[in-house]
Amino acid sequence: MGCAESGVACVAPVCRRRPSGEGLELTNVTLERESLSDAFGARIIDTESTEMGLMIVRVIAGSPLSRWNASNPSKAVAPGDCIAETNGHTETWQIMEELAKATTVEMVVRRAPPGATAFVERCSVTDESLRATALVLRRTVRAGDVPTDQCAICLEGVDVDERIAGLECGHGFHQRCILRWLGRHGSVGVHLAA
Repeated sequence: MGCAESGVACVAPVCRRRPSGEGLELTNVTLERESLSDAFGARIIDTESTEMGLMIVRVIAGSPLSRWNASNPSKAVAPGDCIAETNGHTETWQIMEELAKATTVEMVVRRAPPGATAFVERCSVTDESLRATALVLRRTVRAGDVPTDQCAICLEGVDVDERIAGLECGHGFHQRCILRWLGRHGSVGVHLAA
């Protein structure tokens, strides 16, 4: 599966965030973009690992992030670094939602943990994974706002305040479940794509 650019991200089949970031340097980064159609300039991946979290796997040349790096060479953000917080949000999907909808972000970036380089080297990005993640982020809602009480893929219950990918038909999915499904099946069914 892969990574995603800027305001869009997707799940890798591997790897959640180390809660404290103990022993790793933190850097504050402020980025601005002209409009939501512009990219912040980082391809990111949800490693699903407490050791790594939401990891930057590529910095896009000419982007707000690459310009920030040029202005702050001693603090430059690099592949393997992890986004610990964005605009006060610390949960992976909240961070990704914020990156998708904000034009200004204040990020706390944690320096690359051990093993990050090897992980980044295994990461691949496809246009399909970027589109799938964008679709899921556009459809993310509070579970209590749609008529569903369980994920239609894993069949586990969802809490009323949980953020899920919700459809008008009433089906709801954990965000990670639907991205894994898309990665295996390549199709989301007629009603999700509509």
